[in-house]
Amino acid sequence: MTEISVKQTDDCLQLGRRGENGVRVLVFDVSDWLAELGPGSVDIVARRAGEETAYPVKSEQQGSTVRWIVSAADTGCSGYGAAQLIYRVGEQVAKTRTYQTYTADSLAWTDDVPGPGQNFLEQILKAGDEAKAGALTAKESERRAAQSAAQSGYMAFEINSDGHLIYKRTPNVDVKFRLEEGRLIMYA
Repeated sequence: MTEISVKQTDDCLQLGRRGENGVRVLVFDVSDWLAELGPGSVDIVARRAGEETAYPVKSEQQGSTVRWIVSAADTGCSGYGAAQLIYRVGEQVAKTRTYQTYTADSLAWTDDVPGPGQNFLEQILKAGDEAKAGALTAKESERRAAQSAAQSGYMAFEINSDGHLIYKRTPNVDVKFRLEEGRLIMYA
């Protein structure tokens, strides 16, 4: 994998040859934007040669640098396209920078062109898997807490819409109530 530092003066980004996947990583320095606008996030969208629709590319922000890992979907069409860095502060677009991109043709490329949304779909699926794993962890924590409470005993009280006191308890706790001078007294 070759890392290429993109300079402020670069107008055209060389993505590689058609079909190359993960060969190049373009590194953008956004420290000027951070200094001027404060903390924010950077997204990169690209439009391949001959296409009209832009799509989000696979990128990662690490401090003041943003890395675009150029994929086969990004190099799927040879010719000139475009890419844009979008700096957001909160939900507001604060700055953008647009580049021309170029993908060289390849004599060896014979496969179908991968869809540009493939990277985005993979990111969504990964986020979904992470959320599912987090939910399973939360569910397991809830189960363990309930099990622990059942072993140690707990009570929960509610007053229903009729004003009656409802209590819920684990089987390990024996609770008694008595009414004494207009007050409800609880004892074990």
